[in-house]
Amino acid sequence: MVQEDGGSNPLGHPISPRRGRPGSKTDRTRRTEPPLTLPAAPVADAEPGEVVEALPADGPPLPEPPEITEVSPFERRLTLRMDRLSLEKAKNDAARRLSRGMNIKGFRRGKAPRRMVESAVGSERVRDEAMEIALPGLLGPALRAAELVPAVTPVADNVRETDEGAEVDILVSLWPVLDRPPVYEGRQFEVTGFEVTEEMVEANIERILGQFAELETVGRPAEEGDYVSVNLHASRNGRPVEAASADDLLYEVGSGTFLEGLDANLAGCAAGEVKQFITVLPAAMTGGRQEGPVEVSALVKEVRRKILPDIDDEWVSDHTEYETEAELRQGVTEQLGELRLEEMRKHLRDAALAGLVEEAQVEIPPAVIHAQAREMLENLGRSLQESGRTFDDFLQSTGSTPEQFQESLLDGARVSLSEMIILEAVARRAGITVGDEELRSVYESSAARLRESPQALAERLRGTVQERSILSNMLRSKAGLELARRAVAVDGDGNPLDLGFDPPADVATDAVAEHADPQPVPDDDPDD
Repeated sequence: MVQEDGGSNPLGHPISPRRGRPGSKTDRTRRTEPPLTLPAAPVADAEPGEVVEALPADGPPLPEPPEITEVSPFERRLTLRMDRLSLEKAKNDAARRLSRGMNIKGFRRGKAPRRMVESAVGSERVRDEAMEIALPGLLGPALRAAELVPAVTPVADNVRETDEGAEVDILVSLWPVLDRPPVYEGRQFEVTGFEVTEEMVEANIERILGQFAELETVGRPAEEGDYVSVNLHASRNGRPVEAASADDLLYEVGSGTFLEGLDANLAGCAAGEVKQFITVLPAAMTGGRQEGPVEVSALVKEVRRKILPDIDDEWVSDHTEYETEAELRQGVTEQLGELRLEEMRKHLRDAALAGLVEEAQVEIPPAVIHAQAREMLENLGRSLQESGRTFDDFLQSTGSTPEQFQESLLDGARVSLSEMIILEAVARRAGITVGDEELRSVYESSAARLRESPQALAERLRGTVQERSILSNMLRSKAGLELARRAVAVDGDGNPLDLGFDPPADVATDAVAEHADPQPVPDDDPDD
């Protein structure tokens, strides 16, 4: 009896949610036929679009450049050759590695002879495994000789044995580069206009007053904005769940905090009433673990309404940075105007970028798209886990089938990559760079959040893929601002809109927090 160890997809989805950004050590780009993927050592820790300055020097140098075939503008096929002696050694190593995950009667794991392993899994499987073992030593020198920098892990898509040994075709996907972006200077893009209404100003002033409100007990059912004193008791399978239980909790109805479904059950509930419902605990209550649903019983003890203070010049002077009510209203109006103006700038950038993406129709290698889709799937998986939801819950809420979700995921990956490529082209056209002072400023703003000194953070990230990713994100952010500056915003009637881009907006991003995690990412495959 022969048994192979297998894995499972936690999201139950055809696209494998493996760890690692496109081109990272843990990235494994696989094609349907045949299932042979090379380890990512030649492009370790590469970011999408990143220019890797040097390839590892592992393996013997090739006497001559490999045979190169252009498959598409950004795909190349390398044909590598292996002599018979090297092939046989690789097959023996492959058989030993495969046998570690098999139960073959009469042999300990990892000790079965090659002929027994080939009989169990087939000679082609052993040969493919042998190529995974042997090719990294040949691939690095071959890529150097061909002067190619892969965007994601190269894939062996055709292996064949010859009288001399073996030949293998390696599909190398390159990061697409546009010579120049479509013309964007002076192009018009429609942006929805804005107007700060009196209702918006009043709502914001009411929120300010609400911070100083008093509470008064009322005898009516709770409404949105009221506060209720409530006893919450949660349980799972009859056992109390302390993290979601509380007595005399003062809760604002409609605030959307604490437990999902709490607002809907408390609204319209009067003192003395009990509401029972089922919910899933947020990640903050479970330590990030995905746990089952809980039953919640909520006893409303008291309903209180907010009594806002009367606003006048004296109150404004005592409780705000302004001296008079008129100054407060003017200040709120200006702040809302700035927020809406920033919204319009973002809409202009997005509209201009979408227009350039549609016009450019960037040709992106499928392997690069799938690598980006895997990263997006991983991000979704983490988000679902933090919210205590499953992938089936997500599909049900979106009304999608797994096939529809996969199609939309790939479309989203294609658009996201196209935007990156367009912004890089804009940056090159405009001569945009990121200076040391700009990077230092980002480190200084992020160091406190990461509980490090700016100097320690800069030293830890210097020369790493995280630093290159931060620089890349900053460059694209600056390119997006350049794109919006050079385009022209118009309203629905074609009238130009002044979005007040001067002085330049701050383009420093929060990329450091995203990429500065000091914990190393573990390798998925300990055998590689």
